[in-house]
Amino acid sequence: MSRLSVPRRLWSKAESLSASGIEEFAWRPEDAVQVLELLRPTEIAVLGGDVYLKRHERFEPSYENWYAERDLQEPLGAFAIRSQSIAREYLMNLMRTGAAECWVTLVLSDPMEPAEEDDVGLT
Repeated sequence: MSRLSVPRRLWSKAESLSASGIEEFAWRPEDAVQVLELLRPTEIAVLGGDVYLKRHERFEPSYENWYAERDLQEPLGAFAIRSQSIAREYLMNLMRTGAAECWVTLVLSDPMEPAEEDDVGLT
């Protein structure tokens, strides 16, 4: 299993949802798109994501989400590309609608972590 190392300048833009009882990090859609760019050279799939609204410094579920499932005969690399594309399209649509209060989680097939330095890559 690989881990996606996210540059600290990007990682610092994520917010923990632990105060809401959710052990995930949420990103502004435009920052989540940057995380997706880091995935391009990898075989890490985006299994899905959830949309949250931030109101009065609190996160609330919007009950919107997306997901991607691997087809039975689909190679892992092809699934990673397809799932990343689904996520990118969803986020672009979200940004087009002007969802100012929206934050998203990204559920990946492999974990992500902040990079030791401000470098990028897989560990």
